[in-house]
Amino acid sequence: MSRTFRRDGVEWRPLLSATLGDVRRRALAYLRALVGGAAVVRADHLSGIPRAIARMLTLRALANVQVIHFEWVLSADSFRALRNGTTAAVTVSLRGSQLKTAPKDPRRQSLAQSIAQTLAAARLVHCVSADICRAAGAFGLDAAKSRIIRPAVAPESYAHARPQRTGTPLRLVSVGSLIWHKGYEFAIVAVAQAVRAGVKVHYRIVGDGDERERLQFAIRELGLEGVVTLEGAIPSRDVAGILVESDAILLASIDEGIANAVLEGMASGLPAIVTDAGGMREAVADGIEGFVVAVRDPAAMANAIVCIARDRSLAGRMGKAARERVEREFSLSQQAKSWKRFYEEAAVAG
Repeated sequence: MSRTFRRDGVEWRPLLSATLGDVRRRALAYLRALVGGAAVVRADHLSGIPRAIARMLTLRALANVQVIHFEWVLSADSFRALRNGTTAAVTVSLRGSQLKTAPKDPRRQSLAQSIAQTLAAARLVHCVSADICRAAGAFGLDAAKSRIIRPAVAPESYAHARPQRTGTPLRLVSVGSLIWHKGYEFAIVAVAQAVRAGVKVHYRIVGDGDERERLQFAIRELGLEGVVTLEGAIPSRDVAGILVESDAILLASIDEGIANAVLEGMASGLPAIVTDAGGMREAVADGIEGFVVAVRDPAAMANAIVCIARDRSLAGRMGKAARERVEREFSLSQQAKSWKRFYEEAAVAG
């Protein structure tokens, strides 16, 4: 595999492959990646490498690097020696859970200070949403060096023409890890309430994680066997097929950046029923591309489900609007141009 590659006029060199699981192989791959030059280095998935490696780095290997980018703010803290020792511009991405959830863990009380130090040291800071930028203000982020680059998908990869269906169960889908802040239990309760209101629903949850047993219990307790299906982990290449078979995408998150899974559903022509979590209002306008309901409010989510189940023409219009919005605001081609501007600005600033 090539050590460097070019995209949109920028030379890239990943420091680490996400597929490397063994710490020793991670460290060796990281060190090998430093050989040679590249304009931009993205330091992805670094948290599994011992901090001692950072102290061993020969920074001369980075002599030609203009920008070192950390995809995760906590990775930047782990590699503080690299971050502080290089003359390259250091940039960092801010995403939902590492900024808004992890620092609230009482076992990780030092994170707030670490995040603040990282943001102070960064030349530019990438935020996945305006909501994340606002939240970062509590950690001392200087708004003048924040740049919003929202998630994106390739709309052309998703089929979106579908016949309007009536008289069949409303097919709902959620895609994502089964973790507590995704709020799946609230979604399951909402489906139960919609069923009690007389709506026929089939809800598929694609993904796996620590909350699986809890969700299985909720499904049994609410009598939703055959209504809610936990599909488990499915290869990304197969998710598009599941979206095509669905009528709406559901997101019940307690906290979120902007969910890529929802953008993929919207690209597939699905109306989105989402919570007002994080930056989701930046992607879904209530009543236009779907419905935005309060966090931890299954009754409101159930009402939205009932609404599109009983008015399939409305669901169709919302799905069309959702596809158009993704094409207009969340395409990969637009995002690539934004990243190019980001790195060029970081390289010349100072």
